[in-house]
Amino acid sequence: MTAHFRLDGLTPQDIGDLMKLTAAVGWDFTRDEWWTMFVAGRVIGHRNDKDFAVSSAAVLPYGPDFAVIGGVIVDPKRQGRGLGRQVMERAITLLPEEETATYGLVATDEGARLYEKLGFIEDSLLWKAFMDGPMDEAPCEPDGHEIREQLAMKDLNNFIKLDAKLFGHPRAEFIKRRFGQSPERAFLYTMDGDLVGYALGVTREDLMIIGPVSAPNPELALALIKSVGSRHSGRLRIDIPHRHKQLITDCVDEGFSHHSDCPVMKKGPGKVSKGWKNYYALAAQAYL
Repeated sequence: MTAHFRLDGLTPQDIGDLMKLTAAVGWDFTRDEWWTMFVAGRVIGHRNDKDFAVSSAAVLPYGPDFAVIGGVIVDPKRQGRGLGRQVMERAITLLPEEETATYGLVATDEGARLYEKLGFIEDSLLWKAFMDGPMDEAPCEPDGHEIREQLAMKDLNNFIKLDAKLFGHPRAEFIKRRFGQSPERAFLYTMDGDLVGYALGVTREDLMIIGPVSAPNPELALALIKSVGSRHSGRLRIDIPHRHKQLITDCVDEGFSHHSDCPVMKKGPGKVSKGWKNYYALAAQAYL
């Protein structure tokens, strides 16, 4: 009997199926990460005859003409049937400015071949690394600045605006959600009280992902990373754009070990990493 699949919008009620998908491909996603996808974007996928989700792709719009695609998975038992191509073809039609929209994503080796066939090109590379925490503590007042663990509520809008400026696209819903997910945070202030940088740390069981990280320079970025990383005794992970070679060198000196280089790919006329001069580490590969 031939199996039939229909491409459909998914809902939070499908998170159980989505967790099975991520487990099947060996990803360390949590239920909380899937909730972030639903809060900040839209999730689509194929359903089988029993209404179970057997594929997925999340589209997170950061403004009207830019979006990140993440969580692209096909159940290994259903691979080779064109489901991955179908879900991606639908995903790249979901922005309102479809004809001028730009989509960005981080590709696996297997996924890159499919994305190239769909018109994606390599934009840049990420340096993915791990270490065992905790890191050494950071100075409280690095280079004439102050690191605070808490963000004053009056600065929440400034934090959202700073992220949009340094990341290059507005993503208020996502960054508010990520802020709420983060048990560890570090905020960089000038001595005049201006917010100029930040780092968040999100846990997935024993693992903490440090990111996003933004700062005026690599030395201050490292201070923020150490501030967050010094508060977690399990594994630490970070994803740094290759352009930040000084920070990569400094992270190796701190104990991070290189795991892999991952391509950031894009489709469309807009920029992805071009504006990341002061954006030092990604929130996670699924979100950029």
